[in-house]
Parts: sequence; C-alpha cells; structure tokens
Amino acid sequence: MNELIETLKQNKIDFEILKLTHNDVLIDGYTEINHLYLVQTGIFKIYEYHKNGKISLIQYLESGDLIGELGLLGVENQKKVIISHGNSTVIKVSENDYAQKLKINPVFLNYLAVNLATKLLSRTHHFTEMQQYKLKPRVLRHIQKTHIDGIIDENFTYLAQYLGTSYRHLMYTLKELIEEGIIEKCEKTYRIKSIEKLTNEIHKHEV
Repeated sequence: MNELIETLKQNKIDFEILKLTHNDVLIDGYTEINHLYLVQTGIFKIYEYHKNGKISLIQYLESGDLIGELGLLGVENQKKVIISHGNSTVIKVSENDYAQKLKINPVFLNYLAVNLATKLLSRTHHFTEMQQYKLKPRVLRHIQKTHIDGIIDENFTYLAQYLGTSYRHLMYTLKELIEEGIIEKCEKTYRIKSIEKLTNEIHKHEV
C-alpha cells in the first residue's frame, strides 16, 4: 500500500483522504461517477441490492483493499453500497486522474492484479469455510476480526446471510456464547466480555 501511495505522489496524481465514522456511506450505489478508493485504515462492508428488492452483505474490505476498481474497469454495471464499519480512512482518486494517469502505471497495474486475486481468494475461502466448519467457530472468528472496540455492531439478519445460516441459528449461537462468558448483551447489540475466552475458543476450533 505504501508503494502505491508513493506512486501517486511521484506521478503528481491528486488524491484526497476521507475520514469516515461508523455506518457512514462511502458509495450509495446510485452515483453516475466512478472514483477509485484505497482503504487506508478500518473496515468496509459491501452490500448488493437485488432486482427482487432484497439486500445481501457480500464482503468485508480491509486496509490495502481497493474500492471502485471494477466499475472503472467497466466490468461491473451495478454499483454496490459500501459502508464504513467503525472509523476508517480512504484515499480517493478521481475517475479523471485514474483514466489519464493511473491506469497505465505499471506499479498500479501490479497492485490492481494482486488486489483482484486476493479478493477472489478471500471470497472463495469464505464459501468453503461455510461448507467445512460449523457456525460457532466462524462466528467467533468473525467477531474477532470485525468488533469495534469490543462492540459487535451488526445487522444480524444480513450477517446471518453472509455466514450462510438462518437468523434463528445465529441468535442461538450468540446466546451460547453469552452462556460461556465470551460475550454479553449490550442494549440492542453485543459486547465482548472476555477476549481471552474468545481467543482460546478460536484456537480450540482451529479456524
């Protein structure tokens, strides 16, 4: 990521650093303008709106990931809704600068290729995990990776779909984690009660 940022500076490509807070929308899915974003810190969630009106949570993006590259490459017509999960920062490059300067840069093209391959492997791994592991260890791992200062702030209907289970099964699993002293109920969401127990349970299941 640092090499890419240095490339932007060396090629005098203007970029803007955007700071977002929890649940801020980076892309609303309806804009006609494409920009390229590089996740600097934090996590982003990608939602897809289907023609039948339903919504799916399809991926989490982390530091170093690119956002908007598929639209700029012309291979994605339907834009996704992308929301910050916790506090985050992104580097924004305009569509014009991308087209005129960045898309022919060998350093960027190499970064783009690696990023696309990494995303593909990540999604493939996610789907194979759903087939090979029970829900509980996958929920534990998800909590470890995506909690916000110990808070598990999710739409659990969407999260259940993402984890390939039913809402009822997910709620039962969270209840089980409460009984084991790993998490606790906090108003409408949950909080990690014991990081040590969470970590030990993950190691136990070897996820």
